[in-house]
Amino acid sequence: MAIGLIWNGMGLIFGLLAMAGMHLALQNAAMPAGMPPGLQGMVQAAMVVGVAIDIAILVLFGWIIKKLASDKIRREFIKPPEHSGVLMG
Repeated sequence: MAIGLIWNGMGLIFGLLAMAGMHLALQNAAMPAGMPPGLQGMVQAAMVVGVAIDIAILVLFGWIIKKLASDKIRREFIKPPEHSGVLMG
């Protein structure tokens, strides 16, 4: 989960950099008026959706890590002490 958390965080950063680069490349393209307005809106919408999904996954993975590290869950995996077979009475 921690690797997934780091992976998605890096994906968020690289995704934003790639989208910003694409946005800049489209603005500098050999179009007379720059980027068409419809395409600019689509690029911004894709950036917003991508960021929202990445943040949602980061929050979900963080929540799962927190829950799995809690004492209640940790106690489920601790082996109870074994009895020696002698009855105490």
